[in-house]
Parts: sequence; structure tokens; C-alpha cells
Amino acid sequence: MSEKLPLNVAEARAAVLRADEIADEAQACRPPDEQTLSLLSEELLGHLLVLLASVEEDYKSLSSGTRLRPVVAGASRAAGDLLARPGIGTLADVLVLAAVCRLMLAWHQVHPLVGGVEPALAPEVAS
Repeated sequence: MSEKLPLNVAEARAAVLRADEIADEAQACRPPDEQTLSLLSEELLGHLLVLLASVEEDYKSLSSGTRLRPVVAGASRAAGDLLARPGIGTLADVLVLAAVCRLMLAWHQVHPLVGGVEPALAPEVAS
């Protein structure tokens, strides 16, 4: 049995929110610098890798008729494609990574409510 990678939901959410802020600034004619985009792109790829690994088992528990199944499958395919062929850290790369991370985070949050999957205790609650 493989060990799950640790997922820090708060850090992943913070990275997605930073991508949103960068997008807002870019729309206000304040383009981000390349280094910021590159670093955020790398961070989002890291979160995406962990998110993808963390939802694979939970996805298998969904029945084939569940409306969420095609959404999660599409997000998983997109995540795999992004990980296989990472971009060069452009604004578009960051926004796409953030969007897929957002979908995977949403699935991570709702999976305990679907398919009989038991929710894991948060680290604060478990200690």
C-alpha cells in the first residue's frame, strides 16, 4: 500500500488566491514579473501533484452514475496533463494551474460527503 503525500490545504488555497490576485492586478494593467509567475507556477504544480495523489483513491469510490465523476475525471486528466507538460510560468499557465487546483481542492473538501468515504481528521483535531 502506498503512503499518501501530506496535503496542506491552507497552503494550496493560499497559492490559488495569490494566482487570483495576480490575475486581478494584470487586468488592472499591472503585469506580474516573470520570477513571481515562475515561482507560483512551480508551487501550484507541487500542490497539484499532491492533490492528484490524494484524490485518486477517493475518486474510485464514486459510483459511475454520480454527476461528480466526470468533473473529477476531467480535473484529474487536466492535472495529469499539466504535470506531464508543465508550462513556462506565464500568466496563462498560472491561471490554468490555479483553476485545476481549485477543482481538485473542491473535490478534496466534498469527497467525505459522497460515496461513503470517511473524512480524515484535521491535524488540529487529531492531536
